[in-house]
Amino acid sequence: MRTQSKSKTIRSVLVGAALTATAAVAIGGPSPIASAVGPDGTTCFDSGAPAGAGVIVNGTAAAPGGIGYLNFYQPGPNAEPQETSSVNFAPGAAVANSVITPVADGEICVYNSETVEIIADVAGWIAPDKLLSFTDGAAIRTFDTRLSYTDRRAGKYEPDERFCFNPAGNARADQPTFINVTIAGAESNGFANIYPLGASSPDANSVVNFNAGRNVANGITATTGDESNFCIYTSARAHVIIDVVGAVQSEEFTPANADNTADRILNTRDSSAFAAGEERCVATDADAGESVVLNATSFGANGNGYLNVYSSSASADPADNSVVNFRAGANVANGTIVPAGADGEICVYASAPTQVILDVAGYMAAGVFVPLNADGSATRVLNTRG
Repeated sequence: MRTQSKSKTIRSVLVGAALTATAAVAIGGPSPIASAVGPDGTTCFDSGAPAGAGVIVNGTAAAPGGIGYLNFYQPGPNAEPQETSSVNFAPGAAVANSVITPVADGEICVYNSETVEIIADVAGWIAPDKLLSFTDGAAIRTFDTRLSYTDRRAGKYEPDERFCFNPAGNARADQPTFINVTIAGAESNGFANIYPLGASSPDANSVVNFNAGRNVANGITATTGDESNFCIYTSARAHVIIDVVGAVQSEEFTPANADNTADRILNTRDSSAFAAGEERCVATDADAGESVVLNATSFGANGNGYLNVYSSSASADPADNSVVNFRAGANVANGTIVPAGADGEICVYASAPTQVILDVAGYMAAGVFVPLNADGSATRVLNTRG
């Protein structure tokens, strides 16, 4: 039986984004390309998920040829892939993000605005009868500081500003909501937090870490608070963009704490950093069959590399997939959903020396998140690098 503490502050969490190639790709099959995808491209793959599911994919943009973005979306005659974004990238570093992509027949497409190599790891999906979609399979842009809103003029978000709103206009109180948060045009290095209205100390945690002038996105699960709202905090002046994908019923999700804030279960700054190639497992409060919704952060890395976060029951090589891609000296966060192992634990693998922080937003009930593989591991379904 888990206990809930009201002394913890919020830190929201992830959910999956995807990537692409120039033809449909069977799960586990080889990529049809071995090079970067050209600008203004659209590529699609089979996720293996049933119709109506929300697929959780971790998408990585590698070797970008310019400043741009990826968008993972459900293909169809009404799709507008240039209206929202899933991964923002710039030359010089690989960038990953995880978001949920609803599917009509299992197929996912990705639009890339600039030349880039693309990698996609499918973790699983939100079951079709559990996913609440606010629109017909498409993300909706509900907040963009580049535009004017009621009670707020267009302009960058200020560090001392607080703006709270209902993520989809009709979300309920305590509603676990899947959103993608993008920070653009930041004027200095900093972090952003999305937190439930009513929570204290909004600056105590972060869901997105950013650098001046660099656009960065993170897919998270944020639970609404008082008045069915969540709020935004930034430590530096920047544009904030929020795209809403969907939600699950409140009864299908147990927040880590009673006030909808997150629980920090690992912070190696209090002990010792990960060495290159090291694995560590951490206990959670997950009950049998539940999945852990979390945000993983690489902090102060000594080299370029990646983190993988996975079930302690997984038998696959943890070096085969990634959740967070980081570069030396940069702080990078990404959210994900991980089935708890039979012992209630989840594990972390680091390819390069780095500090690691894990913040658990809560726990999905059994049957809500369906892993792609029986052992809870993800599968790399696309790698345009060959």
